Amino acid sequence: MDNIDWLKSYNKSLSQFEEEYSLTDLLTEDDKYYPNSYWNRIVRLSAFDKNMEENGYHFLYEIQGLSSQIHFGLKNCLFFDSLRSKKIGFPNQYNHRYAFFVESTVHAVYAYWNRVASFINFNFEKPFGKRQIYFNQKLLGKVKSEFNGIEKSSSFKYLLDVYSKLNSLDRNELAHNNSLSMQEFLPYKYEESRLNFDEINETLIFLNNAIARDIDVLCELLEYLENSVNHR
Repeated sequence: MDNIDWLKSYNKSLSQFEEEYSLTDLLTEDDKYYPNSYWNRIVRLSAFDKNMEENGYHFLYEIQGLSSQIHFGLKNCLFFDSLRSKKIGFPNQYNHRYAFFVESTVHAVYAYWNRVASFINFNFEKPFGKRQIYFNQKLLGKVKSEFNGIEKSSSFKYLLDVYSKLNSLDRNELAHNNSLSMQEFLPYKYEESRLNFDEINETLIFLNNAIARDIDVLCELLEYLENSVNHR
């Protein structure tokens, strides 16, 4: 099998997981020619130009790129999960590839939502400093306190659901304490705290689809914020 044939076979395998779990990304969901597409809704917001001026990047291209990275990474997580050893303490080469794709996909998910946090930040009366902007409880609390009644909206509840799922991944644990690969070697006394790989897969599937399939809900939130700012 030459390289092209191998690549076709590999891509076919990834496509099977994409179909099985109904995965998509923002680029696939994009329809710039539809007046109410997420692209056209976001580009009309004043925060779009403010972000371009202050941060120097095109917000829509940025989140599309991150969504595609998450989408590709997740398909590889599911692919290598099907090949890795499930016997604790006896990983094979695919365990390491699985761990690599999980950790890089988690990083991309955090990066995506931090870009969203930066966009939201332009709507605050007293925005966070550039190095203080994160998609965290502090930002969500500020949204709730500055936009009275927003906690009742479905779009804010959507953000809370995403934050809860994102928080369950505990990226700090992976970065600073025990890497995903090392979960295979933790002594049995750590069994209760051992990361559950099935739960990680389910969480990443949820987060991937929350980004791509629920982009209109994010648009609703961003439009709500801007309309509220305009009527202060």
